[in-house]
Amino acid sequence: MNLRLHDVTSDDCPLIERWLQADHVRTDWGDPDANIRLLRDPPGIGSWRAVIEAGGRKVGLGVGSATLRLVAETALSDAEVPFVMACMRMDNLASQRVCAKAGFRRDREFDDVPNGRYVLMVCHRQEARST
Repeated sequence: MNLRLHDVTSDDCPLIERWLQADHVRTDWGDPDANIRLLRDPPGIGSWRAVIEAGGRKVGLGVGSATLRLVAETALSDAEVPFVMACMRMDNLASQRVCAKAGFRRDREFDDVPNGRYVLMVCHRQEARST
């Protein structure tokens, strides 16, 4: 499958808003309105927002480790980026497996009050090259 990342534009906002409103996304991403407000703000220094395209079609989540690996490799191609982080709920074992397959390693668990326990997974530059 041909995967590509493209920078988020204002044209992407309605689609992303629909994704954020979906029940299965809301479970892990929280309040859609708060996320939409963040989306409308310009990204901070050192951050980047992209939409995944699979076979020419914009997709939200679900294309797995190949996309996560592409995101990590793209970010780590910048010599100033030492690592890429991902976090997910402790009970989201499927996402943890996808991250591991993409070269991410479990770093730590933490409490995200009031949302519960999460796991932080990290991909360092050398791990991205070896996967």
